[in-house]
Amino acid sequence: MKKQLLAIAIVTMLLVATLISTVSASTVTADKAGKEIKAGETVTVTVETNSKLDSAKIRLTYNSDKFSITSKDVKGNGEAILTPTVKTGEVVVTVLDSSEELTTNKVTFTFTAKEDVKAGEEKFELTEFSASKTESLDKFENKSVTVKVANTTTPSTSTKPSDSTKPSTSTKPSGSTSGKLPQLGAPLYVVGIAAVIVAAFVLMVKKAK
Repeated sequence: MKKQLLAIAIVTMLLVATLISTVSASTVTADKAGKEIKAGETVTVTVETNSKLDSAKIRLTYNSDKFSITSKDVKGNGEAILTPTVKTGEVVVTVLDSSEELTTNKVTFTFTAKEDVKAGEEKFELTEFSASKTESLDKFENKSVTVKVANTTTPSTSTKPSDSTKPSTSTKPSGSTSGKLPQLGAPLYVVGIAAVIVAAFVLMVKKAK
């Protein structure tokens, strides 16, 4: 009976320890994990620790051919100071929190996909984490996160040749006005009547003689 109780106690303690380590594990996550990202869209990578930090150094690597870092932020009273680095494709920050009650346990990095990004999977990886507390790189449950990038290269739309300009409608020549010939002298029937009268007058004169 005692052995059974001892076995149950050991199993319970192991389960509790497992649950505690799972809940409080430090992680690296991305808001677009499992989703496709297109050119111009952003992805936010979060480094979260299971304890509050007063100071820490974080180094995160990424594909600088496809992404550019646009901002960084911390959750809490601390600040993230960007540390210059000569190596491309990595961002290094120093986190400082000098408040009496430490509140900083999360650092976010926002990346923007470049315009000529090609389809594929891209990894953001935590390669260095050092803190004055008990936190260290090996305390992270996962050290990297992968996002999918959609192919945004679209075939150029062929522009249809503009319709050839139709020949201008020929304007019909204005209807020619048939000019009437000017009348020379009196009309013919008037001339005929006059001739008859003259002939009759001549006969009357002859008879009178």
